[in-house]
Amino acid sequence: MKMAAWVTVDGTGATRALAYTFLVDETDESFIWASECFKDAFRVPPAVIFTDSDPAMKVAIAAVFPSAEHLLCVWHLSKNMFTHIKAACGNNDALWKRMPVSYTHLRAHETLM
Repeated sequence: MKMAAWVTVDGTGATRALAYTFLVDETDESFIWASECFKDAFRVPPAVIFTDSDPAMKVAIAAVFPSAEHLLCVWHLSKNMFTHIKAACGNNDALWKRMPVSYTHLRAHETLM
């Protein structure tokens, strides 16, 4: 069973849980159902939704919240990047050691733009 959390950031910058959904699987249909339930309960569609890049979530968001901006979660991007790049670097420790510094520099640069 999978759990999805619907959270928001309030006016003080605190993260607040709005709803939790337990899903049997991670299919388009399951995420569409969960999104419809959220939409019915809150009646105000989210303006921005952050996810981990799950293709089924992308389908559900486009179907249920077409006006929402769908962005990828930086934490998931970082986790996936380091997992996959570490494997790609193989035994090249010098290259791997430069990656976190390069990534941090890139993120700082993008934030300033």
